[in-house]
Amino acid sequence: MYEIKVEPVEKPITKSEKTTELLNTMMDVMTNIEYVDDAGFVLRMKVMNNIEFLVDELMFDYENNKL
Repeated sequence: MYEIKVEPVEKPITKSEKTTELLNTMMDVMTNIEYVDDAGFVLRMKVMNNIEFLVDELMFDYENNKL
């Protein structure tokens, strides 16, 4: 006899949830590399640039009532 297994499907993540999750991850990275040497400076600047972009996206969504 055949058995049918029903597995739950994850709820799709919205753009704002993805952005918030990514922003939180980058903030964690920033706190971990806050006091690294000069070699980490470039990484820190790139992460800060990405955080600035994500904050801009979140604010744009918020201003347009998408959140």
